[in-house]
Amino acid sequence: MLPHALTNAQRTGGGQHPAHTAGGQLEQAMRWLDNPGQDDGGVGFQALKSLLDEARRLGEQLNPTDRNRMRGLCSDIDRLANQLVDLERRGLGNTPEAHAIRQQLRDKLRELADFMKRVLTEKVVEDYADITTPLKLFVEAVYAPPGQPGREQNFEDKAANLNEHSNRCTSTALVVAKCGPCKNKKTVEGLIDSANKVNQMTPQVINAGKIRLHNSTDNANQHFDNLRKEYSDALIRLRGFVDDAIDTGDFVRASEG
Repeated sequence: MLPHALTNAQRTGGGQHPAHTAGGQLEQAMRWLDNPGQDDGGVGFQALKSLLDEARRLGEQLNPTDRNRMRGLCSDIDRLANQLVDLERRGLGNTPEAHAIRQQLRDKLRELADFMKRVLTEKVVEDYADITTPLKLFVEAVYAPPGQPGREQNFEDKAANLNEHSNRCTSTALVVAKCGPCKNKKTVEGLIDSANKVNQMTPQVINAGKIRLHNSTDNANQHFDNLRKEYSDALIRLRGFVDDAIDTGDFVRASEG
């Protein structure tokens, strides 16, 4: 890429933009590295930077060891990418030094992508290992007979547990949508929509449960039962999209690990 072309592309955005998912950004970054001298409008470099932003955000949710590894990888990639861009600016994009940096970047990007996929898969396994029990326990608390010792407190505990479970599932789903390997737009959009649906439904089902706890009427029963089923279906649908977005083989291996 000519120096002025790169500078201009970075200033204007080249008419294109980085992809919205980590998988797409990785693809754009690799395309940039695989086509030295080709003016991609600066998209590959921008995509790489966007990927690093997502990786760093993901890293903040990890344990200290994994977080440090993520930070180290991002730092290495950042440094190499800046070196390559500097060489391209100076018209040295086709030199042996530039080619060596490109190869290092490819290797580091693959390592980063594999690492992101691994930690995401582990997170999914942890948060989606059992998506039925929190709701089951909440339903039991709702239908506990009046006069049962600790009935109110048990309801509050199970409601808090269900809410926390929903938050974990939806939060992880949104991270998978943004940072996962999936490039299928329909799957990613379905994942986001389903997560939003579960988020919307959680307070509704908890509220309906509270009404039923204090009012054993047909209307209260019917209202709670309908919302409970709708919530359960939404959570199952969310789990399906998460499974689609994460490699099933990796999921199974992590589940067995």
